[in-house]
Amino acid sequence: MKKKLKWVFAGALVVFALLQFTNPARTNPPVANDFLKSMSPPANIAAEFRAACYDCHSHETVWLWYSRIAPASWLVVRDVNEARSHLDMSTWPTNGLPAITRKLHSMSEEVRSGDMPPVQYKLIHRDARLTAAQRKDLADWLDLQATQAIRRPSPSNSTAGQTNGTLAANASPSRTLYLKNCAHCHGADADGDDGPDLHQLDLTDDQIRNRIRDGVKNKMTSFSGKLSASDIDTLVQYLRTLD
Repeated sequence: MKKKLKWVFAGALVVFALLQFTNPARTNPPVANDFLKSMSPPANIAAEFRAACYDCHSHETVWLWYSRIAPASWLVVRDVNEARSHLDMSTWPTNGLPAITRKLHSMSEEVRSGDMPPVQYKLIHRDARLTAAQRKDLADWLDLQATQAIRRPSPSNSTAGQTNGTLAANASPSRTLYLKNCAHCHGADADGDDGPDLHQLDLTDDQIRNRIRDGVKNKMTSFSGKLSASDIDTLVQYLRTLD
């Protein structure tokens, strides 16, 4: 029995050694346009982004020892590559307001919901365990940047950007709420972008409230927990003013 165990152990060591030849490439490509340099957040916000996001969502990944040992290396490299495909903070857009605002709002939703950073990452990285207050600070900052981005003239369409900027600068509280939460999908003037045109909706007020609160599967994110009942009512009233 002992002899068999020795052979099993020896075989396992050989297999483990052979697996090391299958390690995938751990790459950190050149940084094209860094999110933090482009957006210039306050020092505390920047530190939280680096601790919670940059290892997977940038080209500045710190490849720790376990990322060099198969089969763990397969999982780590896969997770980093997948994370970069969804959001790469080293290739932050330099123009195109819709793309920027979509990314900012998507980041805010992931942070505010607690979906990011993922549990397996937080287990190993203590600095990535954001408190509720830190999550709120990050999400609020991202939402603010998205709103301000809508107000900036677009390099590719300065006339449209100036129009949106004028509208936002003179916005009522209800329009500001719309710009902050809806414009990245439905357009600054609600004419539709990724989401549909919101003019003359063929829905009841309650149906609109439900869609904002609960979302629509595979079509629209839920704002439950992000917007209060009063905020949702304000948005419904604003949408009813659209011709």
